[in-house]
Amino acid sequence: MRFPRAFVNSTAVLAAAFSCSLPLAAGARPMRAADGIRWEPYETTGADGRPLAGELGRLRVPEDRAEPDGATVEIALVRFRSTNPEPGPPIFFLAGGPGGSGVEGCVGPATGRMVRLIEYGDVIGIEQRGTGRSVPNLADAPEFTNELPLDRPVTREDTIRATRAAIGRMVAHWRERGVDPTAYDTAASADDVEAVRAALGEERIVLWGASYGTHLGLAYLRRHPGRTERAVLFRVEGPDHTFKLPSAVQARLEGLHRLVAADAEAARGVPDFMGSVRSLLARLAEEPVEIAVTARDGAPATIVCGPYDLQMALAGLLDTREGLGHAPLFVRGLLDGDWSILGELALDHRRGPLPSAMTLWMDCASGASAERRARIEREARDPANLLSDAMDGFHVTGCDDGGAGDAGDAFRGPLQSDARVLF
Repeated sequence: MRFPRAFVNSTAVLAAAFSCSLPLAAGARPMRAADGIRWEPYETTGADGRPLAGELGRLRVPEDRAEPDGATVEIALVRFRSTNPEPGPPIFFLAGGPGGSGVEGCVGPATGRMVRLIEYGDVIGIEQRGTGRSVPNLADAPEFTNELPLDRPVTREDTIRATRAAIGRMVAHWRERGVDPTAYDTAASADDVEAVRAALGEERIVLWGASYGTHLGLAYLRRHPGRTERAVLFRVEGPDHTFKLPSAVQARLEGLHRLVAADAEAARGVPDFMGSVRSLLARLAEEPVEIAVTARDGAPATIVCGPYDLQMALAGLLDTREGLGHAPLFVRGLLDGDWSILGELALDHRRGPLPSAMTLWMDCASGASAERRARIEREARDPANLLSDAMDGFHVTGCDDGGAGDAGDAFRGPLQSDARVLF
């Protein structure tokens, strides 16, 4: 199988980053005690299809470090021992989301065919507070859904009201169970990473993160200087970049337009991608469409869709690589009069469940500086940004009433670090 040159070159860079940055010790590294971590065997299958044995650990940490004698939460982690007889510092995998599983997510980079992190050091996958095997797991809850009407187009204002009501129910649920929403932020999660490092008895670690994992990694670099040997950060979310700029979303939409125009097969189906999006938004504003859908209980239903439904649907597709690949086919279907996928996506928006409380509180606490908020509001009103602030989702609609704390401007400010980082 042939791989694109850019992929091969990127792989070589990653390998060089680790081989240059993780010098081998003069002798075999002695095992260090992991104070406070309770271990049990853990087995899974590696990305190479081979059995992979590790250790599943659990560590109690304060829920609020300002009250060290108060409530605690349990952080789960996995450790896969390096195959190198003289390994470098352990590699801490920081999952994206927020809310992704570090225990499961670290398996791919640990045992991949092109890059195998276990050849350089132990791989540590952390379940961030409030997710996965950590306790409490804030995804382990009833569904909290929007309750938006189906018989008319909905607006951004409709969504704000419905989402705030659903978030209110979610916050009440967890507060009744003794969970403090303000304890779930990226600064606390970075301190959890430091607690794991200290419990493992390691002087320095390597950070490996993608998407939200880079946001967490940058917070760790700020809060715990001198503890990071190297870091590899993909698809970086900076300290003040949690809320997305409408202009940046527009730039992604225009980038997709150029990709479609450069692909002969795609361009035959959608000769003018941007023009098609504009015309579809205008058409839906003038004449909403009725679409037959299947409700979540399996019953047939009808949903009436307008321009905001299309903005939300396209924003969701632009948010992932897989979605970007589907977007031209989605638009072509609409041009051909097939509205079925729009109906499904709109139904999920109007009646689907919210993300977990952990996802909400982490993102809302990171928030945005006053300057960035003002810019988002200004750009959202600019008709040149076709999707307005749709990609920000519940950040715009629910953070003010979501119960989360505020990480503060110092958290979101410029960052300087002496650590060597591959972005």
